[in-house]
Formats: sequence, C-alpha cells, structure tokens
Amino acid sequence: GIVFSFVFSFVENGIMAAEKDKVTVPQLFSRLKLCGEDGEHERGIKVADKILQLVPDDKDAFRCKVVSMVHLGQFKEALGLMNKKSELSKNLNLEKAYCHYRLHQLSEALDLLKKSSSQGNAEKELRAQVLYRLEQYKDSYGMYEELMRNCDDDYVDEREANMVAMGALAVSSSTSGGGVSMEDSREDTYELCYNKACRYLSHGRVAEAEALLVKGQELCKQMLQDEDPDTSAEDIEDVLALSRMQLAYCAQLKGKTDEASKDYNNIIKSRPSDAALAAVAANNIVTINREKQVFDSQKKIKVAAAEGLERKLTVSQRKAIAFNRCLFYLYTNQGDNFRSAVTALEKQYPSDLPCLLQAAQLQREKKATKSFQLLQTYAKDHPDSAMRIQLSLAQIQLTQGNVTDAITTLSAIQSLRHRPALVSTLVTLYTESGNVAAGSELISETVAVLERDLASESVDRKQFLALLQFAATFFLEHKQPERAVDMLLKLRQADPSRVSVIAQLVQAYSQFNPQKAEELSAVLPGLSQLTDDSLDVDKLESMSGVKQSRRAARAADTAAESSADVLKKKGKAKKKKKKRLPKNFDPDIKPDPERWLPRWERSTFQKRRHQKKKGMQVGKGTQGSAAGASDKFDASLQSAKAESPAPAETQSPSAATNVTKASTAPAAAKKKQKKKGKGKW
Repeated sequence: GIVFSFVFSFVENGIMAAEKDKVTVPQLFSRLKLCGEDGEHERGIKVADKILQLVPDDKDAFRCKVVSMVHLGQFKEALGLMNKKSELSKNLNLEKAYCHYRLHQLSEALDLLKKSSSQGNAEKELRAQVLYRLEQYKDSYGMYEELMRNCDDDYVDEREANMVAMGALAVSSSTSGGGVSMEDSREDTYELCYNKACRYLSHGRVAEAEALLVKGQELCKQMLQDEDPDTSAEDIEDVLALSRMQLAYCAQLKGKTDEASKDYNNIIKSRPSDAALAAVAANNIVTINREKQVFDSQKKIKVAAAEGLERKLTVSQRKAIAFNRCLFYLYTNQGDNFRSAVTALEKQYPSDLPCLLQAAQLQREKKATKSFQLLQTYAKDHPDSAMRIQLSLAQIQLTQGNVTDAITTLSAIQSLRHRPALVSTLVTLYTESGNVAAGSELISETVAVLERDLASESVDRKQFLALLQFAATFFLEHKQPERAVDMLLKLRQADPSRVSVIAQLVQAYSQFNPQKAEELSAVLPGLSQLTDDSLDVDKLESMSGVKQSRRAARAADTAAESSADVLKKKGKAKKKKKKRLPKNFDPDIKPDPERWLPRWERSTFQKRRHQKKKGMQVGKGTQGSAAGASDKFDASLQSAKAESPAPAETQSPSAATNVTKASTAPAAAKKKQKKKGKGKW
C-alpha cells in the first residue's frame, strides 16, 4: 500500500492568531505529530480540528486530518471532505486517487493520477497498482520497471515481486507479453519464486515451475520461523495454500488428475483465509469432473460462485468460472439451468461464447439447422468479433462435405487471413477442390505480407521460415519450379548451411535451368562429409526395415541355401484341443446312433395326442396319406411281427427316459379326463 506521512509547515499568521489562546498552534502541531507517530489517528483528527478552528485555512492541518481518516479506513468520508473543501485539497490528488482506489473506483483514480502535477514515486506506485486492478498488466509492469530503476529504499523486494507478477500476468492474459523479460530475476524470496513460477506456467514450462514452487515453500517456512519462532503450523499452511494451489495445477497440466483433485479438495477443506483460493480450487475440480460426479460438481459450483468474490477475482477468472458453469450444465443435460446460466453469462460478459454454447446445445438436441442458422446470424451481426463463430461454421461445413462454402467462410476471417495455420488449411482445401492456382496466389500474398512485417518484429521469424518451407514444397509438388526457387532462395539467405534447401534448389533448377542445377550440385557435400567414418553401409542395408535391391536379395537367398549350417526352422507345434465330453457321459454305455438326428426323425419319437388322432382319421389329408393305415388293423401282420423279434439294441439313458414318459402319457391323460367328468350331469 501507499505510506502516507504527516507534513508540518508552520505559517506565521497561524501563530499570530493563536497568541491569545492558552494552547498555541505550534503546541497543537506537536501533539498532532505525536499522534501520527504513535498511530493514534482518532485523537489526531480531534487535534487537527482544533487547529482548523484556530486557522481555518491551514492546509497542513487539513492534510493531516485527511491522512488520519485514510489510516482509519474512512475513505468515503475523507473523499467527501476533500470535495467539500476544494480550496484546501488542490494539491491532494494523491490522497484523492488513493481513496478512489480503495473504494474500487479505478477509472477515477487513474484520471486523477494522470492529471496530477506531481509525478513522484508515490504517484507511480499507486498508478502501477491501479493499472494492475484494471488488468492492464503490461503498463503496470513498465511502471514497476521504472520504479525499480529510481527507488532505493526498504521496499525493493516487494516492488520486484510485484514486477515479476505483472510480467507473468502480461504473458498469461490476452494482452501481448512482448518486451517482458524475467529470466534474470532473483529467486531468493518466496514471492519472487512464486511469481516466476507463474511466468513459467504461462510458457508451459511445468517442470521448472514445480521446482521453483517447492523452493519457494522452503524459503517461506524459513522466513516465517525467523520472523516468529512461535508461528503455528496452521498459519504456515495458510500462507503456503497459494503455492499448493499452483502445485496442484501443475499436476493437472501433467495429466495427474486424481492427484490434482485430491490436492484441490484438501485446500478447500483447510478453509483458507483467502476465499478466492477456495473458489479457484472448486472451479478446477469441476473441470476435472466434467460430466462425472455430478453431485460433487454441483457443490463445487456453489463454492466457486459464492458472494463477495467479485473484488478478489480478476475479470478473466470470473468469466472462466461462469463459462465452466455453463459447460457443466451442458454436459449433464440440465436444460433449464443451462439456459439461465448462458443468459447470465451473456449479460455479464458479452462475447461470442454464449452463442457457441447455445449452438452446442442445439447440436446435442439434434437441431443442426437451427444451430447453423444461429451461428450465421451472429457472424453477420458481429463481423469484427466473430472469429471463433466463423471457424465453427467452417468446421460444420467441412463435416457436411461443403468444401467450397468452408473456403468462403475461412477466407472472410480477416484477422487470421495471413496466419500460417489458416493459410495452410486454405491451401489444402483449395488443392482438394482442384483450384491449385488460388492456393498458389494465397501463399505468395502471405509471404509478401509477412516479409514486409518481419522488420517490425511483429512476426515470429520461426513461423515465417516454416511458411517458406511449406511454400517451396507446395510449388515443387505442383510443377511450379520458378516460384519454388524464389522461396528456397529466401530460405537459403536465412540459413546458408541447410543442405536440404540446397538439394531442393537443385531439384527445382533441374526443371527449367539445368546449368544452374549443375553448379549448385557441386556445392552439395559428399557422402563422406555427411556420414561418420564408423558407419557400416552393408550392416545398415541388412538391418530390418531397410528395403534391399532385388539383386542383393537374390544373392542373399542363394548364399543362405548353399550354406551347410542352415538351421531348419521348426514349425510351431499345433496344440491338440482337448475333447469335451458331456457331464453325464458313461464310457460303458454305447452312444445312441440316432443322437445326431432331430427328435421328430428318431424311432423313439411319438406324436402328440392331437397328432395321433389326426393320423387315424381316414380320408383326410393329401391323397395317399392313409395308404399304410390298413396295415395297423391287419392281425396277420401283427402276429408276424411278434414271432420275429427285433435285434437287441442298447439305448441311451435319454432315449429310455423318453419312452417311459411317452408310454405313461396316455394313462395320465385318461385319469384327467375322468376327473373332469365328476360333478357334471
């Protein structure tokens, strides 16, 4: 915070006006000074009022009163007093700006600091803090950088920690972090280690960030023990909660979601003094759970959206929490909650995100046409801020096979027109649709634009070289050697030692300028320069995966056949399947020879009762169906059968059981018929 001090300058008219009183103005100022040194600000206000009664226009007494009110947290009252006494508060812009800052009136505070005639270190310090609260991190970083050069007091460590924090936020936020460098910053305090670790996380250097966070924890424990040996373990853990939060985030980035979720829950259970920590931990747990563990995520969403967090979380953090809440309702098919959450998101943070969420919900409801129309309408109404909407439209068009429409949609995104990723996508689509000429023109146009902007350092040099390589390969593949040579010459100018570029130049020149190709081929290094002396070419060719020439393969086969030490490869012994026998199998009983026939074809099969009656009815059925019915009633045939017994045959147990059941069935049926007859007349 800003340190305010009491300033005393006595005026002669003040002394003269108090000569008649018992207590002189100098004596009152002495008391006022003692009140400031002892921190008795309430008493200081009373003494300042006495001075102002004697000398109403005393600016020093008025300023001391305002400073006392600031120390007591009476920011609104102090601001009202300064606005009321405008003549006495002409030179109190710093105090006014600080009151606006503490009342979260950041724009008013920044305007006052800009208009202030005094631009000392105190004003710059407050301005850096205001810029931080306004999330203008790069400007805040520049202000702290200036303070570090000009200030030499007891607050150097705090300023450097704030500067490193601003640098980390400048990189992680949407604001460009260009010109922000922290590689040489110190790592000898807990705050510096923590803020530098955050910067590493912004660059994706997770392992380095983890090491710095662990180091910072050790420094923090040592610092707290040195300041107060009686510091409790709970107080130490409360201070380290922020560092543990970042370590859990590192685990989440590394894919260790179970470990990260456990650490986040432990932070929430410890009830940290900073409520913002619990909110961020709860939000991160929801992102891990996704559509799973719905009940737990529902509770965590309430923690993340608790009241009183508006001033403790940045705008980007609050927006991320609101967006994740909508995603949770979308994944868990809570339609009503989703619609109300999206409406709130659109009202608080107007952007293209609510439109994308609504389109996703319509897609889940199988309303693809409405989803597409919604995206089209938004892109038409907001052409300057519909980049993600247009990319989504192009994706839908490609999934539907509309390549031409996708090209039109992507070409309309002016903010990405000359980005290598979009150019590469468009060139691929042009090639697929057969319009190679349009792809070639787009590549040439993009190279010219990026080459022009390369001098202003607004273009990444590595991306530009990658685009040149892509362009050269494209032109070579599509028989445009002159254009390929232009791209390759630029690549060679950037890195003359690249052998692959020279080889491609030889390939391109050979198609329209053989003499130049021959000259360049002399520059190519020989095989001895490209390979190591210890390299065995024969061994390399015999390695698995290397395709040999036909002659070499034939020679190798002949040598293998003529060798007397050839080992015959034994074929893999086929495993004999174990025969599976029925559970009730008895080896002493001969199996039924009719076991493979259907039951109705077996000799032991007997028709059902209604089928028997049907067979006995003469004259029914097809012609000749009753031809053998007379044999049944021929007594001579029946006696012949009785005299010549059938050969003995061992039946299976199942067949015997079936016969028994079949023979007993008619008797049982007769009994039932008799029972049914009882009681009727």
